[in-house]
Amino acid sequence: MAGFAAATLAARTILEQQLEGQCVCEEEDGEESAPGQSPQVASLNRFAAKVIEDHLLMDKLGRRVYELLQADLQQQRERNGYYGRR
Repeated sequence: MAGFAAATLAARTILEQQLEGQCVCEEEDGEESAPGQSPQVASLNRFAAKVIEDHLLMDKLGRRVYELLQADLQQQRERNGYYGRR
């Protein structure tokens, strides 16, 4: 599961870097997060809202997460020495 979290974080970081140059939307200074919610979770919520609204961005994120998951599975297979393969 740690591989999935790392893959998702890496994909988010890549897309955020690309959004910085493309997105013309402004962050709301007065935006308040839910009680007990960390700034990271609030940032993730804003990012998810952007992705949900932009189908091309969602497709790009999905493809990148898939690539990272494939790479993680390959690393696991190599680390385990392909045990259990026929």
